[in-house]
Amino acid sequence: MKNPRTLIIPTLPKGRREWADNSGVMFHACFTLLADCIENEHLLDGSIDWMANKQSRKAKAEIEALYDWWKKIKDDEDWYPMTSSDIGKSNKATEDNFKWSRWVNVNEQYEEADRMLIRLIKVRRFLYV
Repeated sequence: MKNPRTLIIPTLPKGRREWADNSGVMFHACFTLLADCIENEHLLDGSIDWMANKQSRKAKAEIEALYDWWKKIKDDEDWYPMTSSDIGKSNKATEDNFKWSRWVNVNEQYEEADRMLIRLIKVRRFLYV
């Protein structure tokens, strides 16, 4: 039986397993919990009557949309925002070494992550089985 007080976050970026910024840990933890509800606790597989009312139907659609988005970006190393500390670790500031698209889009990525976290918080009451 899995200890409910232990959260394993397998999607934290590779190479950062020993240290990760709290903002990244929070983001990955929240979406790890969503994925766990769907994949391991079978949230969408019938224990809840999702057709019971408009609120339930809307929540199910939102949960599915968030989960689909998470599946798309969770392993995309280019999506995870690069920080200024990452830049200081490189010997050579080239597009190939840094994947500058991440650095250029860091604000956009944080804003997108914030929007998705807010959406997730709004449906968290439905994350039970």
